[in-house]
Amino acid sequence: MAAMVALLAAGLFFVFSPKAFCATTAEIEQWLQAHNNYRALHGSPALIWNSTIGTSAQTYANSCPLVHSGSAYGENIAFAGYNQTPQGVVDRWYAEEQYYDYSNPGFSLDPNEPIGHFTQVVWKSTAHIGCGCVTGCPGTYQSICVCQYDPAGNYVGQYAANVFPPIGLPGAPSLSSPADGSTVSATSITFSWTTPTGSPTQYHLQVSTSSTFFFLDLRQCPYNRYLADSERFSQQWHHLLLAGQGLQ
Repeated sequence: MAAMVALLAAGLFFVFSPKAFCATTAEIEQWLQAHNNYRALHGSPALIWNSTIGTSAQTYANSCPLVHSGSAYGENIAFAGYNQTPQGVVDRWYAEEQYYDYSNPGFSLDPNEPIGHFTQVVWKSTAHIGCGCVTGCPGTYQSICVCQYDPAGNYVGQYAANVFPPIGLPGAPSLSSPADGSTVSATSITFSWTTPTGSPTQYHLQVSTSSTFFFLDLRQCPYNRYLADSERFSQQWHHLLLAGQGLQ
């Protein structure tokens, strides 16, 4: 069966038993990171998690809503026929950026080119966020995630002051040791790499082997080195491959 996905953004400010899960510490970090990475690309300050807003978002998600709550918070909702992740949800919201006309800032009423999720994600004056998800809802979309924002975004006449063009992705890091494509045998490995152009504060390196795939989230560290102390590899590493992506 094909996966079903839908999105619902808050409008202008003018017998199933759903399973609800309050966001864990790890999920809170994922929601924040997913939002703040995109916000940094548009010059917006990082959001802060607010437990009161989180409770509000979770409570509304628990009702398996199909429309907006009408609360004073800004609100984005994502629907799917599969279990959703914070990064996947925010990626879908941000994908609307392609439709936003920076030369003519404002809300779009075109249902084929929605922008409301994107603009709320990067809205500069928004400072706090809380999110919640539920699974097991009846109907087409068994999974529903709700994020609420304070202060709310998407106010008429305020787009130019809150939604800015992306400032550009810095270059990807370049691995210097071990060499890309090399054969390595070690129980622990120290990676070193060149600093990406644009000097981003964090970025990702993706490392794989011919037999087993590992994903390491390598953040910029002093002396530009990272010891993979969270993993100890007992088997040989072969044909080390690298893919990098810069994050502002």
